[in-house]
Amino acid sequence: MRPRTATSAALDGRLTAWDNAAHGRDVLRGQPAYVRGQRTDGVNLYHAMPIDAKIALDHELGGWVGSAEVQLVAAKTDVSQVHNELTTPAYALLNLRNGYRWQNVRLDAGIDNVFDKFYTLPLGGADLIDYRTVSMMGSSPTWGYSVPGMERSFNTRLTVSF
Repeated sequence: MRPRTATSAALDGRLTAWDNAAHGRDVLRGQPAYVRGQRTDGVNLYHAMPIDAKIALDHELGGWVGSAEVQLVAAKTDVSQVHNELTTPAYALLNLRNGYRWQNVRLDAGIDNVFDKFYTLPLGGADLIDYRTVSMMGSSPTWGYSVPGMERSFNTRLTVSF
């Protein structure tokens, strides 16, 4: 096994923007993360997430709870050539959630990827199903292409505590 070097950092922060009876409580939260790894011979480590972050504004007023979240992911360019890892472009997604609490019951609804942005997953691997390259020499299998992320999705959840 070759020696390796890795650097990583992850933060999770919350800041109350305001909290009063008339307007409710708003909390700004952020979760940036960074990972970088190489073997000592300079080969990039496999399956490392590029710089990414989630930034959100959470709001509570009475029984209502809501959140607007932006997910940011940098381009994956530091790939493992040994594993034929694929590069992926950067992307940003908007996710919206809303819910209501009654005593021990909570109903939530949300939309992820609000603008139906097409993106590829940095850690999704390669899709190899029926993927071939056509050239003058005929068709041949290739390393595949990046796996796309989720399209716009509508989600609901009912939680009962007892």
